[in-house]
Amino acid sequence: MIRIRNIEELKAERERQLNAWREAGEDVEVFIFNLTEADLSNTNLMWADLNVTNFERANLSGTNLSGADLQASNFYKADLRGANLSGADLCNADLWRAIVSGADLSEADLRWVSFWKADLSWSDLRGSKLSSSDLRGAKLKGTKMTDDLIEYPFKQGVRVTQSQHDEIQLKYGGYFMDGFVIKKTDS
Repeated sequence: MIRIRNIEELKAERERQLNAWREAGEDVEVFIFNLTEADLSNTNLMWADLNVTNFERANLSGTNLSGADLQASNFYKADLRGANLSGADLCNADLWRAIVSGADLSEADLRWVSFWKADLSWSDLRGSKLSSSDLRGAKLKGTKMTDDLIEYPFKQGVRVTQSQHDEIQLKYGGYFMDGFVIKKTDS
């Protein structure tokens, strides 16, 4: 199992994998950093460049990924409990069945993210961009959306289940949810 404790170890592992990729005669343009089942728990990876990385079943609990570039990365069944992803770019990422409970996703770019059956309970989504994201089957209990302004732009394509729709509709009014973006209010 790969174990990463700081940004230097992360860079060294990436370089090791990239060199092995080159030695195998593979095209560097299609290189995917593989951190499947890696332990990156409680690591400071603030502002890290990790786009197109495979984090399948990785332990990222308590990890600081604020401001990180995580575009098009795979977090299938990854453990992100209590992780700090504030301001991170997860555009087009896959968080199918990921455990993201208690994570800070405030101000994150979550456009086109698949949260299918992910556990987002007790997470902070305030200020996040969620257009065209898939929230079907996601657990949203206790998700921080209170005191926020919910907008419903037409054709944004955020997909939610009927129970999620009903829960948000009860909290925030009778608007039809074709899509939504969560914004912080100025107080």
